[in-house]
Parts: sequence; C-alpha cells; structure tokens
Amino acid sequence: MYATYIQDQLNNFTDNYTFSNGPFTTGSVEGKTVWIEAINFLSNQQSMQALRRVDCLDRGANWFVKDAANNTIIGHIDSKGQAPTDRFKRNCDLSDGGENIAYGIMSARSAILQLIVDDGVPDRGHRLNIYRNFTQVGLACGQFPDYGTITINDFLY
Repeated sequence: MYATYIQDQLNNFTDNYTFSNGPFTTGSVEGKTVWIEAINFLSNQQSMQALRRVDCLDRGANWFVKDAANNTIIGHIDSKGQAPTDRFKRNCDLSDGGENIAYGIMSARSAILQLIVDDGVPDRGHRLNIYRNFTQVGLACGQFPDYGTITINDFLY
C-alpha cells in the first residue's frame, strides 16, 4: 500500500530534487533515487503484525512533544539530556526500543511516507524502525516552532 503512495509522490517531482506536496513545493536531499529505493525496499518487505498502542509510550511521546516544542529541540535528546531509551525506561520500565520524529507534516500518511523514504538519513534508521519487530507503539503530535508540527512515534519490543 505505501509503495503505491510513494509512487504517487514520485510522480509529483518537477525535476530530480523538487516535488509538489499539496499546496507546497518541497525539496529532496537525495532526489528521486531515494524514493525509488523505498519502493524497492517495500516490494521485498514481508507483512508485519499490527503494533499495540500502549499508554506509557503515549505519555512519553506526549511529554517529549511538549519539551521539544518549548525548547525548540530538533532530534532525539530532550532538554534533560536524556535519549529515547532513558524516557522509555522512565515511563515504561523498559529501554529496548526506537523513536521516529517527523517535523512539518500535515497528515499521518505524509509523516509515515517521510519516515519510510528517510531522505537525507544515510543509515535509513527511521525506515528500519518502522520495519523492526517492535510490538508496542506510542504516538504524539503537536505544534512546533518554525516547522508547524512535530510527530513522535516511540517503539518497544
């Protein structure tokens, strides 16, 4: 399903590095090649179990949305100097997991597409987080200075 959405977005490129995203024109760091790479990745991906949403991860993601917005934090380290695994341990008594953050995205589908394509992220860590064998998820969205929005997905095994 997401391969089709990515293909649709690929069709919106006006040149190798620029595409229209609704009313916005957006630049790509790596160009069309990363979008094609994502389609190829998805075509070889096995179906996965649905994630179970858990309150402790939701609470942690909500806290970090507010912390990041109030302190204009870009990235995964919070204002207390803690990494996602520290927040997972504090909120859920578990620390083996991952975190994805998307900025300035207008819809849930667009946020997931951005994270699957993972344009400009050499190790494709966000894409890999989505397709690891995590079993639990926590989600939060909010307003963010300059970018408009922030979306956080926290994952645990």
